[in-house]
Amino acid sequence: AINALSIDVAAWVLLKRLDIAINIDLSRLIPAHNPRLESAPYLLVAKARDKHINLTGAVTSQAPRMLPHQSQLPAQRYIRSHWHTDSADTNRIIIIQGNGHILETDSASWQSYHQEVMPGGQVLIPFAENLWNSKTKIINQKLLQLAVNRVLL
Repeated sequence: AINALSIDVAAWVLLKRLDIAINIDLSRLIPAHNPRLESAPYLLVAKARDKHINLTGAVTSQAPRMLPHQSQLPAQRYIRSHWHTDSADTNRIIIIQGNGHILETDSASWQSYHQEVMPGGQVLIPFAENLWNSKTKIINQKLLQLAVNRVLL
Protein backbone atom coordinates (compact mmCIF):
# COMPACT_ATOMS: atom_id res chain seq x y z
CA ALA A 1 0.00 0.00 0.00
CA ILE A 2 2.81 2.40 0.86
CA ASN A 3 4.62 1.64 -2.41
CA ALA A 4 1.50 2.31 -4.50
CA LEU A 5 0.88 5.52 -2.56
CA SER A 6 4.45 6.70 -3.06
CA ILE A 7 4.02 6.26 -6.83
CA ASP A 8 0.80 8.33 -6.69
CA VAL A 9 2.40 11.07 -4.59
CA ALA A 10 5.44 11.22 -6.89
CA ALA A 11 3.08 12.21 -9.74
CA TRP A 12 1.51 15.07 -7.75
CA VAL A 13 2.30 18.70 -8.50
CA LEU A 14 3.18 20.23 -5.12
CA LEU A 15 3.48 23.93 -4.35
CA LYS A 16 3.19 26.03 -1.23
CA ARG A 17 -0.37 27.30 -0.80
CA LEU A 18 -0.52 31.08 -0.42
CA ASP A 19 -3.71 32.02 1.39
CA ILE A 20 -4.49 35.70 0.90
CA ALA A 21 -7.72 37.15 2.21
CA ILE A 22 -8.81 40.08 0.06
CA ASN A 23 -11.69 42.38 0.85
CA ILE A 24 -12.58 43.43 -2.68
CA ASP A 25 -14.42 46.62 -1.69
CA LEU A 26 -11.86 47.78 0.87
CA SER A 27 -8.91 47.07 -1.42
CA ARG A 28 -10.45 49.29 -4.10
CA LEU A 29 -11.02 52.18 -1.70
CA ILE A 30 -7.81 52.05 0.33
CA PRO A 31 -4.64 51.00 -1.54
CA ALA A 32 -3.00 49.80 1.69
CA HIS A 33 -5.59 46.99 1.86
CA ASN A 34 -4.66 45.74 -1.60
CA PRO A 35 -2.15 42.96 -0.88
CA ARG A 36 1.01 43.05 -2.91
CA LEU A 37 2.76 39.90 -4.01
CA GLU A 38 6.49 39.73 -3.47
CA SER A 39 8.64 39.17 -6.51
CA ALA A 40 8.71 35.39 -6.92
CA PRO A 41 7.49 32.73 -9.33
CA TYR A 42 3.79 32.01 -8.81
CA LEU A 43 1.37 29.57 -10.35
CA LEU A 44 -2.11 30.99 -10.66
CA VAL A 45 -4.59 28.28 -11.51
CA ALA A 46 -7.87 29.55 -12.90
CA LYS A 47 -10.02 26.82 -14.31
CA ALA A 48 -13.66 25.96 -14.69
CA ARG A 49 -15.39 24.71 -11.57
CA ASP A 50 -14.29 21.17 -10.92
CA LYS A 51 -16.89 18.43 -11.16
CA HIS A 52 -14.87 15.74 -9.39
CA ILE A 53 -13.39 14.87 -6.04
CA ASN A 54 -10.06 13.10 -5.63
CA LEU A 55 -9.50 9.96 -3.57
CA THR A 56 -6.11 9.20 -2.03
CA GLY A 57 -4.42 7.55 0.92
CA ALA A 58 -4.71 3.95 2.05
CA VAL A 59 -6.76 2.78 -0.92
CA THR A 60 -6.24 -0.15 -3.25
CA SER A 61 -5.01 0.17 -6.80
CA GLN A 62 -8.54 -0.76 -7.99
CA ALA A 63 -10.02 2.31 -6.32
CA PRO A 64 -10.64 5.20 -8.71
CA ARG A 65 -8.54 8.29 -8.01
CA MET A 66 -11.25 10.63 -9.31
CA LEU A 67 -14.94 10.40 -8.53
CA PRO A 68 -17.75 12.56 -9.89
CA HIS A 69 -18.98 15.10 -7.34
CA GLN A 70 -22.54 14.49 -6.20
CA SER A 71 -24.33 17.40 -4.60
CA GLN A 72 -25.35 16.96 -0.95
CA LEU A 73 -23.67 13.54 -0.67
CA PRO A 74 -21.81 13.06 2.62
CA ALA A 75 -18.14 12.10 2.37
CA GLN A 76 -18.75 8.62 3.77
CA ARG A 77 -20.93 7.70 0.78
CA TYR A 78 -18.05 8.13 -1.69
CA ILE A 79 -16.01 5.35 -0.10
CA ARG A 80 -16.56 1.65 -0.79
CA SER A 81 -15.26 -0.81 1.80
CA HIS A 82 -13.42 -2.90 -0.81
CA TRP A 83 -11.32 0.16 -1.71
CA HIS A 84 -9.58 0.17 1.70
CA THR A 85 -6.20 -1.50 2.00
CA ASP A 86 -5.54 -3.79 4.97
CA SER A 87 -3.57 -0.97 6.60
CA ALA A 88 -6.34 1.64 6.23
CA ASP A 89 -8.06 3.34 9.14
CA THR A 90 -11.66 2.40 8.39
CA ASN A 91 -13.03 4.69 11.11
CA ARG A 92 -11.82 8.07 9.82
CA ILE A 93 -12.03 10.12 6.66
CA ILE A 94 -10.04 13.31 6.14
CA ILE A 95 -11.54 15.85 3.78
CA ILE A 96 -9.41 18.52 2.16
CA GLN A 97 -11.64 21.12 0.58
CA GLY A 98 -10.52 22.97 -2.53
CA ASN A 99 -9.48 25.99 -0.46
CA GLY A 100 -7.16 23.87 1.71
CA HIS A 101 -9.53 23.65 4.68
CA ILE A 102 -9.12 20.29 6.47
CA LEU A 103 -12.03 18.42 8.03
CA GLU A 104 -11.99 15.06 9.76
CA THR A 105 -15.09 12.94 10.08
CA ASP A 106 -16.02 9.45 11.20
CA SER A 107 -16.71 6.94 8.46
CA ALA A 108 -19.39 5.06 10.39
CA SER A 109 -22.72 6.55 9.38
CA TRP A 110 -24.32 6.12 12.81
CA GLN A 111 -21.80 8.40 14.54
CA SER A 112 -21.10 10.89 11.80
CA TYR A 113 -22.60 14.17 10.73
CA HIS A 114 -23.28 15.34 7.22
CA GLN A 115 -20.08 16.68 5.75
CA GLU A 116 -20.07 17.28 2.03
CA VAL A 117 -16.90 17.28 -0.04
CA MET A 118 -16.88 20.33 -2.26
CA PRO A 119 -16.05 19.95 -5.96
CA GLY A 120 -12.29 19.85 -6.42
CA GLY A 121 -11.80 18.56 -2.89
CA GLN A 122 -9.91 15.48 -1.79
CA VAL A 123 -10.92 12.53 0.37
CA LEU A 124 -7.95 11.07 2.18
CA ILE A 125 -8.19 7.64 3.78
CA PRO A 126 -5.54 7.61 6.52
CA PHE A 127 -3.47 4.62 7.57
CA ALA A 128 -4.47 2.91 10.82
CA GLU A 129 -2.40 4.15 13.75
CA ASN A 130 -1.50 2.15 16.84
CA LEU A 131 0.05 2.96 20.19
CA TRP A 132 3.19 0.87 19.70
CA ASN A 133 4.24 2.24 16.33
CA SER A 134 4.29 5.99 15.67
CA LYS A 135 5.44 5.61 12.05
CA THR A 136 1.92 5.48 10.63
CA LYS A 137 0.98 8.64 12.51
CA ILE A 138 3.96 10.42 10.93
CA ILE A 139 3.04 9.04 7.49
CA ASN A 140 -0.53 10.34 7.91
CA GLN A 141 0.73 13.78 8.96
CA LYS A 142 3.16 14.02 6.04
CA LEU A 143 0.56 12.77 3.57
CA LEU A 144 -1.90 15.39 4.81
CA GLN A 145 0.72 18.15 4.45
CA LEU A 146 1.42 17.07 0.88
CA ALA A 147 -2.27 16.75 -0.02
CA VAL A 148 -3.04 20.27 1.23
CA ASN A 149 -0.34 21.67 -1.04
CA ARG A 150 -1.28 19.51 -4.01
CA VAL A 151 -2.20 21.37 -7.18
CA LEU A 152 -5.03 19.61 -8.96
CA LEU A 153 -4.66 20.43 -12.64
